[in-house]
Amino acid sequence: MIGYSPLLFLAILASSLTLQFANGDEMTAQDFLRREKGLMRFGRSDVWIVRDEQRMQRRLQGYSSMKATIQKVQNGLAVRIAENRTGWLQLTNVESELRALSSAKPLNAPRRRQLQRQRNILRQRFVKPSQLSGVPAVQSRLIELTNARNNLGLSIVWVRATMPKVAERYEQLNRDEETLDALRRLGGAHRLGPVFNFERVSRTLREYEEVAFTSTLPLYRQSGRLRLSGIINDDTPITFSWRDVGGRVVITSNMAQSAGIDMSSDAPRAELQFGTRRLTAVRVRIPYLRFGKHVFREVDAYVLPPEGEQLGAEIGRDVFRDVQIKLQPELLSAKIGNFE
Repeated sequence: MIGYSPLLFLAILASSLTLQFANGDEMTAQDFLRREKGLMRFGRSDVWIVRDEQRMQRRLQGYSSMKATIQKVQNGLAVRIAENRTGWLQLTNVESELRALSSAKPLNAPRRRQLQRQRNILRQRFVKPSQLSGVPAVQSRLIELTNARNNLGLSIVWVRATMPKVAERYEQLNRDEETLDALRRLGGAHRLGPVFNFERVSRTLREYEEVAFTSTLPLYRQSGRLRLSGIINDDTPITFSWRDVGGRVVITSNMAQSAGIDMSSDAPRAELQFGTRRLTAVRVRIPYLRFGKHVFREVDAYVLPPEGEQLGAEIGRDVFRDVQIKLQPELLSAKIGNFE
């Protein structure tokens, strides 16, 4: 016969204890906590936590890497801005000298040829600063930066919204006799969570909010239009094309559905002009529209019909009437706030 130490025997006994229910079903205390109460053990410990706390843990573990990625891309873009500014200045100086030599004597031909070669090399590498955000390699990095910031921001919003729900769930479980009885049957150090100190988590989140939610947003040029990203209702990222003329907010029907925006059959309609096309759009109200650290509430918007899907989303200055917005394509950013 195999011998067990007293402690090991008690652990095996505790894990196999069963609960009897009125319908005659039996299950172990551990199964009961998992299946009936939605709890799980935290790692190899004897602490039982709700699943959303585990999801919070996994998200928080990834924030340091996400922050590092964002900062790496931002630093790389800053270097590219500086290099392009210097190269563009050099190019304008070369072109200025070439113009000055255009009517010079033939003796200056060797110098002109040298400058022409230099000009051709510089033109391949550098562009006018206001056009830098449209360079494919730069554009792709700006889109990467936009997505990384949105992913981090949306995750932070989820954690902040989940913390009070988790705390409330623990309060309920601490008053639930079935849960407490199952934990007593397991014996030893088995107890309910939480594992996290939520006040400390909240302080940690502020560090990452300073990275995800700022007064400056990535700004890039695509198909000749400047584009920036916002988040509807803190759960749906939307990329808007900037509209210089007029300030209306326009989104597509797919975007509205993803964001859960109400488009009742009796909602008001409006005719919108897009070049030579006229489309009938539904007028809606977006409860919550975020651009970085700035949040705009109850924003009027127009939802395009399905046949206007390819037009995408547009935004202008109307949303920002209470703050300033400054588009800085030469700096690859849009700045929002009250500034000189």
